[in-house]
Amino acid sequence: MMARRTEFTGIVVAIAITCWIAPAHGVNLLTNGSFEIWSGGYTPTTQPDRIFNDLTLSVPGWNFAIGLSSDIYRDKNATGAQSSYYDAAHGDYLAGSGSFQTTHEGISQTFTVAPNTTYQLSFEMAPGGLNYSGSWIENATLGSSWLVELTGALPSAVSNTFNTNLAHFNATGTTNPLAWTPQTLSFTSNAVGGSVLLKFTAFGDLTHVFLDNVVVERMVVPEPGVAGLLLAGTVGLGVVRRLHRGGGRGIA
Repeated sequence: MMARRTEFTGIVVAIAITCWIAPAHGVNLLTNGSFEIWSGGYTPTTQPDRIFNDLTLSVPGWNFAIGLSSDIYRDKNATGAQSSYYDAAHGDYLAGSGSFQTTHEGISQTFTVAPNTTYQLSFEMAPGGLNYSGSWIENATLGSSWLVELTGALPSAVSNTFNTNLAHFNATGTTNPLAWTPQTLSFTSNAVGGSVLLKFTAFGDLTHVFLDNVVVERMVVPEPGVAGLLLAGTVGLGVVRRLHRGGGRGIA
């Protein structure tokens, strides 16, 4: 009976701690984080899986006009067949930005945060891209990266560089090259709250970087009383285990 009580207590504490530190899944503060909604653009016959940004491309929630332009890619071509080059991490579409020497494409979106609240940005990224001739462009030695910047209703600006995984680079392009790498970045709003600008900028010489499944969620931070209960439960679990090892004296 004591073993069952100890096991049950351990399960309860583990679940409580997991809920304490996990993000509030399902509430994405961003609009169109998987780039499924778009209109306009131009699809050349040589690249039926790509929607070029010819200044008519509109992607609700996002600004695609940073640098030259960023494009939308689909993992099914115009006939509905699976693309040989692109495979979305979530849904059927993904975004891509290019970088060449001092020119860096990118995308951005503005969202609203509450005061003194911790959030988590999560996204998936992949290297590689097609140029107009249909060959792959990516510097397999230097690789590519996303510079992620958050500015606005924060105590100070937040930025971080996320490099692509060179092991995911496919130099031949004969099979789907998009092996996705998940990334996360946490940040906390200031005492006032308000608007935050999220910006992705591509880096790397003669390269493309892909992006999909972009999410900003509020992190669950426990109230002081909840934190105390979790601590007490953890301590209590330790006491029960020690008593159990000693024969369980004094416990019915």
